This record gives sequence, C-alpha cells and structure tokens, in this order.
Amino acid sequence: MDVDEGGQFRFGELDVQGMEEAHREILLSAWQGLRGRPYNAEDADKFFNRFFRSPWPNIKPDNYTNRKIEEFSHTVDYSLQFAPSIRYRVSGNSHLELVENP
Repeated sequence: MDVDEGGQFRFGELDVQGMEEAHREILLSAWQGLRGRPYNAEDADKFFNRFFRSPWPNIKPDNYTNRKIEEFSHTVDYSLQFAPSIRYRVSGNSHLELVENP
C-alpha cells in the first residue's frame, strides 16, 4: 500500500499588529531565519518564547498568537496582536519586556 503524506509544510508569514515599528522590525527580521524552513511547532514555540520571556506570568505567546495553516501554499503563518495600551520593548538580549501595565 502506498501512502501519500502530502507536501511538507514550511514556516510562512508573520504579521505583527499593535507593536512599535522599530521593535516590530526586529521581530520580523528574526522571523526571517525561520521563514521557508520546514515547519515544526517546537521551533515556533522556541522562537516565541525567546522573544516573550517576561516576569509577568499572564504575558505568554499563547495569549496573543494565531496560527493559520495555508493548505494551498503549504505554509504555516502566524499573527500577533498586541493591545495598544500595553507597550513592550526589545531588551538587549532579544526578548520583549513590558514597559507599562495598562
């Protein structure tokens, strides 16, 4: 019996809304290292955890990431939506920190 598993999915686009432009560009630039690579949920978790480490326990990637599987292009796209009243900055060691709490 032959089994066709289908095409390999790859990391696709990252859409970021509600973040200061300079910090958004840093995040998108880092994402380019994953884009086009074979998709692995563990790699995505590691990427987001690197940027979203925080002393505030309720600020976790799962709270504001949305994963979309694109069947036609065989890519997995992510979108991040930050609340406009919450400000973040990218610290020197490439992770986000809360600047002010709403």
